Amino acid sequence: TIDSSKFARGGKLIESYFVMPDTPGYKLKGVIVKNEIIDDGSRLGKGISIIEFKPFEYYILTIKGEEYFLKDTVINWKEHELDCIKTRQTTWMKLENKRDPSDTMNTKKVSEGYFAKGIGLIRYSGNFQEKSVTMELIEIRDMNAAK
Repeated sequence: TIDSSKFARGGKLIESYFVMPDTPGYKLKGVIVKNEIIDDGSRLGKGISIIEFKPFEYYILTIKGEEYFLKDTVINWKEHELDCIKTRQTTWMKLENKRDPSDTMNTKKVSEGYFAKGIGLIRYSGNFQEKSVTMELIEIRDMNAAK
């Protein structure tokens, strides 16, 4: 996992984490600068988020995401047909050194997600490290059983 997020039941982002690829186990908690849905005239609006992480003393990692609805669809998952919405997300990542502005790295990723009603993200595809990758939910566990 490179990143993970926690959402409240209404869809509000409440926590965001990023794992530095070169330092396994070093998980950063982000500061949520912006998390809103704007009415852009589309069916579900456009989700915009900006999250900042401080991986090292003088560095700031800013992740900006924009996500919008593409279509209603049905996917087959574990021999079940699930009603889903398909979204497209564009993510910009900027790692900058506050002491040396020339030491800045920018990347842009475009991905698509399939969200099943009552479940959440089932399938995610995009380009990662120059390769096209698709990830899919493996299982759903009863979280109440552990209590």
